Amino acid sequence: MSSTPQPAVHDHRLVVPRPAGQARVLSIGQLRLWYLAQLAPASGVYNVPMASRLTGPLNVTALERALQQVIERHEVLRTVILAPGGKPVPVALKKFSFKLPLHDLRHLPEPEREAAAHAIQLEESARPFDLARDLMLRCCLIQLAEERWVLHHVAPHLAFEGSSTGIFFRDLAAFYQAETTGTTHSLPPLTVQYADFAAWQHALLQGELLEKLNSYWRRQLEGAAQMALPVDLPRPPVHTARGTRYPFQLPPQLLAQAHQVFRDCGTTPYRGLAAAFCVFLYGLTGQTDLSLGSPAFPRCSGVDDVIGFFVNTLVLRVRFSPQDSFRALMKNVSLVIRDAIRNSDLTFDRLVEVVRPPRDPSRTPLFQVNFRAPAEPYPTLALPGIQAERVEYLDNGTSKFDLALEMESSAGEACYLEYCVDLWRPETIAWMVTAFQHLLAELLGEPDLPMAQLPALRSVQAGRDPQAR
Repeated sequence: MSSTPQPAVHDHRLVVPRPAGQARVLSIGQLRLWYLAQLAPASGVYNVPMASRLTGPLNVTALERALQQVIERHEVLRTVILAPGGKPVPVALKKFSFKLPLHDLRHLPEPEREAAAHAIQLEESARPFDLARDLMLRCCLIQLAEERWVLHHVAPHLAFEGSSTGIFFRDLAAFYQAETTGTTHSLPPLTVQYADFAAWQHALLQGELLEKLNSYWRRQLEGAAQMALPVDLPRPPVHTARGTRYPFQLPPQLLAQAHQVFRDCGTTPYRGLAAAFCVFLYGLTGQTDLSLGSPAFPRCSGVDDVIGFFVNTLVLRVRFSPQDSFRALMKNVSLVIRDAIRNSDLTFDRLVEVVRPPRDPSRTPLFQVNFRAPAEPYPTLALPGIQAERVEYLDNGTSKFDLALEMESSAGEACYLEYCVDLWRPETIAWMVTAFQHLLAELLGEPDLPMAQLPALRSVQAGRDPQAR
């Protein structure tokens, strides 16, 4: 799911099939993740695990066949990455074998089944992919009772992202219905595949456009400082990526107030919540020059029905004064995001090459805190005759950054603060979540007051010291 609105697209940004005979290439983002996988082949840090709870008379054979057809339809899910001479070469498999393992837990006493299912999901979520051999989708089905199931699916991030979930569910439901009714599915054929996007991206990033992008980001990030987060534990010399998530929900009244204030101020929930998070980070660090990471989709068209790794990470550099009002900060943040989106064609790994921040293996380059605010609720797998709960994005025991805040901004559900367990204690994260919500409530209640005057901000500043909480 995209955290930012889609900018207008133009004809020259339409992704079309690459010329016949042109070799497949990895996209620029895929290249970065492939190299990271070579450095840590036993890590599942870039896995995307999800689970759907299903109730009803599930046809397991039809589900397995439908999953196979999804893999056939989306070339990226049946692509392996070979490395002759150390250079990655994507190869789309024409023939492949797919099985849907079934873990039947009905033999266990009912109180033990949930724990057993959780253990299976943890193992599957963390297990790395062999990118040279494995399909880019791994699934299993867990049976909890006669008509209660968990469909667990995990993919490497270089083939799948959050926004792919809706496409995956739509296509899976169409194939499942066709299998169970003996009819033909109604999905139109795909006119492009992910490899066509990769070719388009490489062709785009060159010449005058590339120089313009390089120039913008050099100016924008010149002199940007690392975030001085007050961590609980000594920072390891190398970022470990060991992490977990602290889930929470926004109170409905607070969410409704936020939407009203953001509308009145002419901004979106994503931009307004990003501004509030900047105020919170100022309270934690004392810094008024902050760099956040945040995802955005490429400015192209023609790939709306394609599964793949399209999202790029933007660096949002926000500079402000605590004497500003929250209304003024929201306008500031909105401009920062607008300009970042306009220059978002430069992929993050190219951005690092251009800016060349000081190398520090204990921190991620350019930013250490990530922010997301999906505009749509998580999708639900709608199989005919089956009741389903909203998909759950699972904790795979990792954290790519020191901190990452995700806020599902439409209903306030499925929010979490992901953190590196080698830096933070759980009680500190719990305090952060509560303190942020108190601060958000005050910012919304007094959007024209200088932020430095807010008691909740002073409480955050005092809370840097655990003894003061």
